[in-house]
Amino acid sequence: MLTHMAFFFFYFFCRAFITNRKIELQLQQYRTIPSYTRPFLSALWGKQRRAIHHPSADRMEVVCVHQRDLLRTCATRNVDVVMSFAPGANAPVNTSLRAEMLPWVEPILPKMTNEVVMRTSGWWERGAAECYVEIQDRVNWNNIPLRTNELSDHIVLDRETNVLTFTYTDVDTCIGRFLTDWERVFMMANLSRQVSSVWFRKYADQLKFEPCDMQTLSFTYAKQLHCSIRWEAPAKGKARRYFVQLTCDAVPGLKRNPHHRVQHFLQDVLNDQKDLVFFVQVLFQTLPLMTTLEHMEAAFARSDTITRLTIIPRAPDAVRILFSTSHGVDIRFDGPDTICISDAAFHHTLYPSVAKATGQPPAPFIPAATAGHAPAASASNAPIQLTQPVQCVEFAVFAQLLVNVDDWIFHPHAENDNDLMITDDDDENDESPWFMQGKAWHTATLEPFVLPFDHGLLCSASLCRNVLLKLQKSAASASPAIDAAAIAL
Repeated sequence: MLTHMAFFFFYFFCRAFITNRKIELQLQQYRTIPSYTRPFLSALWGKQRRAIHHPSADRMEVVCVHQRDLLRTCATRNVDVVMSFAPGANAPVNTSLRAEMLPWVEPILPKMTNEVVMRTSGWWERGAAECYVEIQDRVNWNNIPLRTNELSDHIVLDRETNVLTFTYTDVDTCIGRFLTDWERVFMMANLSRQVSSVWFRKYADQLKFEPCDMQTLSFTYAKQLHCSIRWEAPAKGKARRYFVQLTCDAVPGLKRNPHHRVQHFLQDVLNDQKDLVFFVQVLFQTLPLMTTLEHMEAAFARSDTITRLTIIPRAPDAVRILFSTSHGVDIRFDGPDTICISDAAFHHTLYPSVAKATGQPPAPFIPAATAGHAPAASASNAPIQLTQPVQCVEFAVFAQLLVNVDDWIFHPHAENDNDLMITDDDDENDESPWFMQGKAWHTATLEPFVLPFDHGLLCSASLCRNVLLKLQKSAASASPAIDAAAIAL
C-alpha cells in the first residue's frame, strides 16, 4: 500500500515538474522576460491552499516574472507584421514595424514593482485530472467600476485579495495567450481607471459611464450619443490598438453619430495620448461643429444639390468644406472656445508647415531590380492617372462676406428659408439638445466675439454655425457663377 501511494505521489510530482518546465521553455522565447523560481508554499492564494499538506508540496516551485518585464515585452511584440521579399529569396520574409506603444510605457516601468506568479495547478488531484496553468497578478481595482468579477471564461478577479487569475488548460500555448490577455486587461484598465477622474464631474448628466468588463468600455455623452472602446487587432498580423465605435439614439434631425466622419482621427488621438479625459474633451468640443455639418449635408441632399458639397475631415477638430471643385473653406479649432475659418486657397499661408500643393502626385515606386527592364509605355498601355489633386482658388463669396462680417454674424436669421439646414424655429426650440442648436457646452455664458483677418476670421465656437449658415445661403445664390469659374479652371 505504501509503495502504491509513493508511486502516485511521484507521478503527481513529475507531471507538475514537466508542466513547470514547459512554462520556462516558453518564457525563454521572450528574451525580455527573465524568470526566477521560488518555493510553491510561499505563493499560495485561495484554493491553492488545499495542496499545502501534499507530501510533494515542499519540493514544488512556481515561476515568477516582474510586471514591468511583461509590459515591456507586450509593447515590443505589439507590432505590424508585414511580408517582404528579400533579394534572392524564393519566399516572402516576415518583418515587423515598431508600433507607437513602446515610448508610452517607458515612464511607467519603474512604478511597476509587483511580480506575476505562474504555477502548475491540478497536479495534486487524483485520477485522470490534467494539469493546467494558473497565472496570478495583484492589481489595484479600487477605482475601476467592474460589471462582474468574471472578466472572461478564464479570467477571474478575487475582490478580497485583488488577485487576478488567468487559467489555461492548453499548457503548450499558455504564455502566448497570457501575454495577449494581460496586455488587453492592462490597456483597458488604464482607461477604466480614469473614469473616476474628478474632471468628469463638470459634465454632470451629460456623461455616463457603464461598468467595464475589461473587454469594452462604453459611455454615453450628450445624453443620446454612445461610444464604445475596445483593445484589439484590426486584422491578423496587425498591431493591437484602441478601437472606437460610435452610435446614437433616435434623435430628430440625426441619422447617425455626428462624429462618424472623424472616427478614425479620434482613434488616433486615443492611441497617441492614451488619455480618456482628453478624448472626451475633444468629443464635447467638436460635437456642435460636427452636428452642424450633418445638418448642412442633409440640407443639400433635400435640395438635390448634394454634389455641390464636399466635406473632407483633416483632423479630429478640423475639416475642409468645398462648395465646388475649387472653392471652399477650412475650419479648425485654435483653442477650446475659438474657431478659425479661412479660405482653403490660402491654407498654406496660415499654416507655414503645410507646403502649397503643386498639383503633381508623387512618382510611383519602381523596385531597383525591375527599373531598368520596364517596358516602354505605348498609347494602348499608358498608365492611368488615378490621383486627382484638389487645387483651390480664392473663394470670392467668402471674401465678400468678410467685408461686413459684423453686420450678419450675430444675426444670422434675418432671412428664413425652409430649405436651409437651420430655421428660426429650430433656434427657438429650447427642448432641442444644446449641440443641435450649435451651442458650445461650457461657453454659453461667454460673450461671443469675431476677429476678421485677410482671407479668414477667428470667432467664438458658438458662432461657427452662423458662419456656415451664411455661407450656405450665399453659395446657393451664387452657384452659377461658382460653377462657371470652376469650368474656366
